[in-house]
Amino acid sequence: MRKLFMLFLLFTIFLSKGECNSDFNRLKERLIADGFDKKIIEKFYSHPKAKFLPQVIKIYSTYRESKLNYKHFLNKCFIFMGQKYLKQYQNTFSKVYKQYGVDPNIIVALLIIETKLGTYNGKYTVFNVLSSLAISEKFKKRAKWAYKELKAFLRYVIKYNLDPFSIKGSFAGAFGIPQFMPSSLWKFGQDGDDDGIIDLYNHHDAIMSVANYLKASGWKEDLSEEEKKKVLLHYNWSIYYVNTVLELSKKLKNSQYLSSSQTKGHTKF
Repeated sequence: MRKLFMLFLLFTIFLSKGECNSDFNRLKERLIADGFDKKIIEKFYSHPKAKFLPQVIKIYSTYRESKLNYKHFLNKCFIFMGQKYLKQYQNTFSKVYKQYGVDPNIIVALLIIETKLGTYNGKYTVFNVLSSLAISEKFKKRAKWAYKELKAFLRYVIKYNLDPFSIKGSFAGAFGIPQFMPSSLWKFGQDGDDDGIIDLYNHHDAIMSVANYLKASGWKEDLSEEEKKKVLLHYNWSIYYVNTVLELSKKLKNSQYLSSSQTKGHTKF
């Protein structure tokens, strides 16, 4: 009986792998038909790190952004972290403020909530996430969206000759310090340090890219509180998220958590 069970288990695993390979084969055909180099696509999908991620599909079935509680980002630890960050990158923030007119405190608040200022950028391989979502039968609308994001991601890694398996992000495929989707990178990504590469894991690029995103979404310093909320909802559709960004940005303007030596040379915006 045990042998029969093991044979059944192995057979099931074999079928599952075959189905995943078959699905990725169809995905490869679509990408090649859409103009991607066949050798590059074959190379990516034949890589041992190329995997279907069923857990991503499962998360999608239960995840609700609007249900998340962001209040813990308002504690002193994150405020202190944010103020140090403002000081560390004050030259970049000054440049960004002049060019885009976006309050640096808003940018820092957003980056704190997204990735704790780049200290946690996600654990999922973006290539695998988008490939898995693109062949999802359960979420067909999401699959169509994911396929477009996958193409944007592939264009990005091919352009800059990047290892697609080295880029980690969220279960939705967002990546980098500001957690942009690949299409957002192409629309709003900026080369903040003028090194010729848009790298969302680079703080200068991330800061400028967020500023560009917000300005393109209608940000102006003279907007009312409600108007600012509408702009921030373009970044994340959760009103709880938006309210926390605004509240945290106000707390960041207060330098009481930094010592006099740490605030020396600190730029006020």
